[in-house]
Amino acid sequence: MLLLLSTASAGLPSPDELRARPDPMAAREVFKHLAAPAAPPSAAPPFAPPPAWDIEDYVLAVRIDPAARTVVGRATITAARLGPGDLLLHANGPVISAVYVDGAAVTPTVVEDEVFIPVLGDTATLVVDWTYDEVRPNGIQWGREVVFSFHEPIGARTWLPVYDDPADKASLTWEVTAPDGWVVAANGVLEATAAADAGWTTWRYVFDQPIPTYLMTVHLSDYDVSVTGGDIPVYTWAYPDRAAEAAETFGNTPEMLDYFSDLYAPYPFPSYGNAMAPFGGAMEHTTCVTFSDELVGDDDGELVNVHELGHHWWGDDVTLGTWDDIWLNEGFATYTEALWYEHEYGQEGLTVYAEYLTDAFFGWQSLEGRFPVYDPLYMWGGVVYDKGGMVVHMLRGVLGDDRFFAALSAYEAEHHLGTAVTTDLMAAFEASSGEDLGWFFDQWVYGIGEPTYTWGWAIQPDGAGGWQVDLSVSQDLTAFRMPMVARLTYADGTTDDVSIVVEGEGAEATVCLPASDERGAPVAAELDPDRWVLRHENVEVAAEPGAITCGPTIEEEDEDPAGCGCDGAGGAGGGAVVVVSGLLLVRRRR
Repeated sequence: MLLLLSTASAGLPSPDELRARPDPMAAREVFKHLAAPAAPPSAAPPFAPPPAWDIEDYVLAVRIDPAARTVVGRATITAARLGPGDLLLHANGPVISAVYVDGAAVTPTVVEDEVFIPVLGDTATLVVDWTYDEVRPNGIQWGREVVFSFHEPIGARTWLPVYDDPADKASLTWEVTAPDGWVVAANGVLEATAAADAGWTTWRYVFDQPIPTYLMTVHLSDYDVSVTGGDIPVYTWAYPDRAAEAAETFGNTPEMLDYFSDLYAPYPFPSYGNAMAPFGGAMEHTTCVTFSDELVGDDDGELVNVHELGHHWWGDDVTLGTWDDIWLNEGFATYTEALWYEHEYGQEGLTVYAEYLTDAFFGWQSLEGRFPVYDPLYMWGGVVYDKGGMVVHMLRGVLGDDRFFAALSAYEAEHHLGTAVTTDLMAAFEASSGEDLGWFFDQWVYGIGEPTYTWGWAIQPDGAGGWQVDLSVSQDLTAFRMPMVARLTYADGTTDDVSIVVEGEGAEATVCLPASDERGAPVAAELDPDRWVLRHENVEVAAEPGAITCGPTIEEEDEDPAGCGCDGAGGAGGGAVVVVSGLLLVRRRR
């Protein structure tokens, strides 16, 4: 989920507009829940022990009365035993009136929000009857003639009796009975509508793939419903007076589906859709995204749309195994924004978006504090979203496009419609790329800190008609290691990229430019110009020329100076540290 606040016309902001935003932190407000930035951290729910049962299917029959703000429900749940113990459901709001196991009434044991149901066999069909009203914890939002549910992270239990853990995914059927005149939107495919009591209609939505409880949702309003797209139908449930704005905001969704189906993996679900709601952001409820009515027609609406679409691979398809792994959802969905921006604006767009995420992250850091991306102290802020997105970006930079996207595809295939944790991601990327990535995950995912680089360059004639360029980079976090690029620019506008791995105290590099290079001496240099590395800042200082080591007798050094073997856009290619024209000698400083 992502929350963005601004007031402008629909469509992507241009790179110049994105650069000009005076406060990226304010423009990219990422808190999912209504809380002041200085509110106490919202940590992940407590870790749950392995369950004794696997929930396989839910049929949730709910009669929702918007006028009375009440729900009468019956849940039919099928489950299979995994180990010894009672079957556990969560309920912190529903008032359970009856429980049946395979047709026989049973009496559950209730401990706070945990409902333990005695079951003797290895399989079971449960029927749970319950009621819910607005007085109890508010799992349903009632407002502007719109009713909708919001479950992340553990909101499903506040109005439904379910096993409320992201690692447990089950198929789902909604049978929603609502007053005539109300349109129902929910997960899955609308299978049928049928008359119920006089003045009531039942809407049946079927979702026959596994879904966790936090991604389940139901909406009621006087929606105008439209369908676009090709093989994958794209639904929009819009307020009737806002249908034109919704069509503009969501107009690129079919193109996004095609693009990311090629880049990631085939879209994993039978449909996609957005439902407007009086909500401060957006939430990736599978196939039925809850989308803020304030963001429809907004300048950032398209970015929010692509973020939530990205979740349908990263979160909805491959679901986080524990809430400690929330960055697997939000970091990859945030980077989906960057990839779409790159698709629209090329390398400049990707660079600008990386700068945007960096600025937003450091803005939030002053409010959130410092903690790792994994097992964060606060799940809905800049560490998880913006730094998480930059971690994905840096992983791409280290591996290079071919290996990065191949590894991402392998990760999706291995965990398709299942769950994964951070170690699964690292294992998939190591197996696919052939790289040891423990060093990367240790410093960027499990560790704390972002380096500051101090660097400089000097140029002098080499005595043989050519030029020697000396580069020096130091860092304040000596435990960090990152491949980086220094870009030399010549008077004719051409450039050479010098790949260097910065580790320990830093690194030094010497570039030999022969007399045969008619461009002459470079006129400018820049460290990490395409923003492949998250850092506080680059501090440029004057550098002293080194001893002359270039000239006609120098032979090219072809060993990998860092032992990294990196091959990314920001890394050292093929094991040798080289420039396009000329000769590079590298000296490492520990």
